[in-house]
Amino acid sequence: MYEKQDLKQLIREGKLAKTGATKRIRYTGKNEDVDVYRIDLKYLYYNDKNGRISTDMSEYKDISGNIENISVDERNDIIEKFIFNSDIKRNEKTKRNIKDIGQQKAGVVLSDGRIIDGNRRYTCLRQLFRETQNAKYSYFEAIVLDGLSDKEIKRLELELQQGEDKPLDYNPIEKLVEIYEYVIKGEFSKQEYANSTNLTMSEVNLRIDKANLMIDFLDYLDKKDKFYLARTMQLDGPLQEIRGIKNKLKDDEEKWAKVRVLLFYNLKISPKEDMGKYIRNDLERIIFSEKFDEFFEKQLPIIDDTKEIMEPDIKIEEPSIANSNNEPVYNNENIEEKNYISEKRETEDIEKNLNIAEDIEIEKEKEMEKLRKYRAENEEAQKRSDSLVSSFVDDIKYTSSRRKPIDQINKLVNEIYLIDTYAISKMSIDEKKEINNNIEIIKQKIKEIESKL
Repeated sequence: MYEKQDLKQLIREGKLAKTGATKRIRYTGKNEDVDVYRIDLKYLYYNDKNGRISTDMSEYKDISGNIENISVDERNDIIEKFIFNSDIKRNEKTKRNIKDIGQQKAGVVLSDGRIIDGNRRYTCLRQLFRETQNAKYSYFEAIVLDGLSDKEIKRLELELQQGEDKPLDYNPIEKLVEIYEYVIKGEFSKQEYANSTNLTMSEVNLRIDKANLMIDFLDYLDKKDKFYLARTMQLDGPLQEIRGIKNKLKDDEEKWAKVRVLLFYNLKISPKEDMGKYIRNDLERIIFSEKFDEFFEKQLPIIDDTKEIMEPDIKIEEPSIANSNNEPVYNNENIEEKNYISEKRETEDIEKNLNIAEDIEIEKEKEMEKLRKYRAENEEAQKRSDSLVSSFVDDIKYTSSRRKPIDQINKLVNEIYLIDTYAISKMSIDEKKEINNNIEIIKQKIKEIESKL
């Protein structure tokens, strides 16, 4: 059970043991070597804004409301499941390592017990202690910080993510959700985010563009902020390609409006194995060809014929609580019944919240099943669309191949005009002979071309 404590006060009172190690961290504007302490697990709680679970947290909020409205113990149990399920294979490996050789890397916590760095290690220790009741798993080794504003805490979280193997922990979509939450919503400037994450400004702009496209696509699906769909659909690669196409179109908003419909429709209806490659090799070829308008006119009827059968969202209902119209009236004679009902409701609420992580996995599968059903029901439209794309790509390739000699001759003419004839007049006899030989080769090729005209 969680016990709220001021960890700095426990340190001052000598109630937290030092490990003898220190951890270097950039804190309050300078690098410091801070002592590492052994902190009882019961004094700690998860950072619910951890980037690795941002898509799960958005889904929890959508289904059940703000996670801060439940007890710390319930919250810890829910977030533990999110973190462990985010990369089961890697977390099992970390558990084995801790079991074999102990915790090797110190975490970072605030004085109120909030974990800023080390959520995955804390998860593994919680599980090991529950499974074995061995005291060596009952504490978390970390440094303790205080005196930070909310923005400074977030900046510290971003900086810590860049250390050692942290970037590998994050799904690409989680990174887009993070930049949406931190930058697009306006709490951090682009420069502040770049400084905190050690990214270049071009890398930050790329993430912002992709995040905006992700938000736009989810709105197109009528699935606002359901970021887990973007993660499950593996949209990072396709979003990269779409961003490149949009940049090439520059300020042509009229064409982008058409291209957006084409690309988003294909993302929704076409479960290609490599959607990014399909966009790059086929759709982009059509978009930047002279045949795009003709193609789009033929694509529109297919889009119009597509059945919109996506079912409305299925919400997991919270247990109903009696309101003033049907709440029983209690008096001193039946106060025990009131207490019993109150305790029963509290137990039901705890059980409900402990199962929220499983409920969310079920909800995700329901949403993906709707998408699979949508695609299955529209298989004929998908085939028509694929056939149309294939025919136009073949036509464009043929046209391009047919024009290749023209492009080569135009290039040759441009090169000939650049030849410095004065320099030729100053050449040696051998050099002039070399040029004459090449001219004869060119003449023969010209005769061959002329015979085909």
